Amino acid sequence: MESEVDKFVIQSVKRINTRYYLFELHGRYYIADYSNPKDLRQYIPGMFQELQDYTTIYDVTGHEKEYNAKPLKWYEKSGNEKLIYLIAVTYLVNIVVFPAKLNLAMLTYDPRIVESWKTIILLMGIGSLFIIVYLYLKKTYIDLEGKKEYLLVPSTNIPKKLSKFKRLLLYIVMIIFLILLLFIGIGSSSYSQLLFFGIIPVFPIPFSRFLNFVDINNTKYHIEKKEK
Repeated sequence: MESEVDKFVIQSVKRINTRYYLFELHGRYYIADYSNPKDLRQYIPGMFQELQDYTTIYDVTGHEKEYNAKPLKWYEKSGNEKLIYLIAVTYLVNIVVFPAKLNLAMLTYDPRIVESWKTIILLMGIGSLFIIVYLYLKKTYIDLEGKKEYLLVPSTNIPKKLSKFKRLLLYIVMIIFLILLLFIGIGSSSYSQLLFFGIIPVFPIPFSRFLNFVDINNTKYHIEKKEK
């Protein structure tokens, strides 16, 4: 693969639909085929090296207004992690330091939560499956036939190359950790604990690639020709 443009910052990111993004890079406009809901690899984030190494893009310069792309919503923009961390730290301080009358874990305590642990896990599983089926059946394809095809590749913050075994091992460790968090949330028998330790960290995992585009704040990219 031959580099054509080196180390540029992505600008003016807009979303076309669940699958495609429109963005500007080095004065040209491209559509990124980023999160294809019919590609089952998309639901297992971090497992497949190629999804981190590059993204297929199409040059649509001069036709960028034809795709009805809309500005990203606040939760779709990269960089929201800081807000999430701030909320998490604030919550942890509350449950550790504050007295019972002001402690969210105590105020939202309900013994029925731990008694209904099987129902909670079942509902989360059914909810995830429903969303996956909905995304899979949703029509997202855009005809980009005839558009020049390239690869969008990180020039900085390059993902580490890991063997399939190491990647699988890390993924198993992550799953075990998330299961432990879920049971901490359920075992505390508190709605706020269930939300912060169970639902928020665990439920969005299969859909993380559909929620945010590539990191445009801290990473620069270059474009390479796609080998046929």
